[in-house]
Amino acid sequence: MRDPGRSVRRHGDASAAAARAAVDAHPAAGGHGRGCGHGAGGAHDGHQVDAARAAEVFGEFRPEDHAAEAERRWGGSAAWQESQRRMGSMTGQDWVRFKDEGALVVDGFLKALADGEPAGGERAMELAEQHRAHITRWCYECTYDIHRGLGDLYVSDPRFTAAYDSQAPGLAAYIREAIHANAERAEARG
Repeated sequence: MRDPGRSVRRHGDASAAAARAAVDAHPAAGGHGRGCGHGAGGAHDGHQVDAARAAEVFGEFRPEDHAAEAERRWGGSAAWQESQRRMGSMTGQDWVRFKDEGALVVDGFLKALADGEPAGGERAMELAEQHRAHITRWCYECTYDIHRGLGDLYVSDPRFTAAYDSQAPGLAAYIREAIHANAERAEARG
């Protein structure tokens, strides 16, 4: 297992790619596909990030490679429209904050996994709630059902599993379990 205490920058590219790809491609989420593409060099609402800045923010991940698939599958949903509006207005600095905030949550999951914390435990569930809030803050309203679907996608689609598990074997399944446990806890609280 990689050292979970490494810098956000070092593991941020893979974790952010997984998060962006999952948001882009998840059917329950309504995926936003081109939302990330706007920040990766496409102009939208007067905001444009040049190729050098896009490489700095996204690393080797190319959001535009997934845009057509996401739009084809979920382009008509309300979540898609909301994420297009929100992400289309993001500046280059917003994209960096989006990525870095997401990477901090993943860093927390890495530490919890390395410490042997159960995925259904309080610490992991709090991280899952932070993950859900991050998506809601930047992309669209991420309900518990949508969040469960994202967690399922992390283990059902090998592209997303590989992005998380490249940081620590079993990380994708751990996050999925934490997301489901957090949703169940929220439902039990009413």
